[in-house]
Order: sequence, then structure tokens, then C-alpha cells
Amino acid sequence: MDLALHEKCYVIIGNGVAGTTAAETLRKNDPTCSIHLLTNEPYPLYNRVSLPRFLQICQIYLASLPLHQRLLPSEDLSSARAFARAREYLVAFIVAGMMADPEETKP
Repeated sequence: MDLALHEKCYVIIGNGVAGTTAAETLRKNDPTCSIHLLTNEPYPLYNRVSLPRFLQICQIYLASLPLHQRLLPSEDLSSARAFARAREYLVAFIVAGMMADPEETKP
């Protein structure tokens, strides 16, 4: 049996920088191969190193009442639960922005 005639199949564990780079390199070098990327992460690759800085920005952002009123005008942040919900909203918003492909966002 000639293995060169069969499609190659690769399994990569993790969608971090290494896993994503490996998948991109495999696809570039073997466009017909099958690639399976296994992960627990619910999101595609994003800059995990910068996430704490963005979370800190979110907290500062929420603490600023005028900005909060423009972004979430109907939210009352007087309770810790509401503040946590608003923070989750902002984190999701920022993570989505970090994952956006700059080419897709161009007009």
C-alpha cells in the first residue's frame, strides 16, 4: 500500500499559539490533509497574555459612570451581581474584538 496516495490526518491537542500555528503550518504545507484541533476552550485563539490588562481596563471602564451610562444605560450597578453581569458583558465584548480578523473589519 502506497501511503503517499492516502490523505494525511493530523490531530492537534490545544488551540493555543502552538496548536494554532501547527494547524496553519500543516494547512500551508499540505492543503489536502485533514486537521483535527481538540480543545476545551470555547473560543478560537485570542491573546491570553493581554487578557488581564483588558480585564483591568474593563473594571476602570465600569467604574467611570459617564462611560457606563453610554454603554449600558439601562443597567443599575448598585449591586455586586449587576456589576459582575456588566463586567462579563464587557469581557465578552473585548474578547470578541480580540478575536476579530482585522481583514474582516475593514470596510
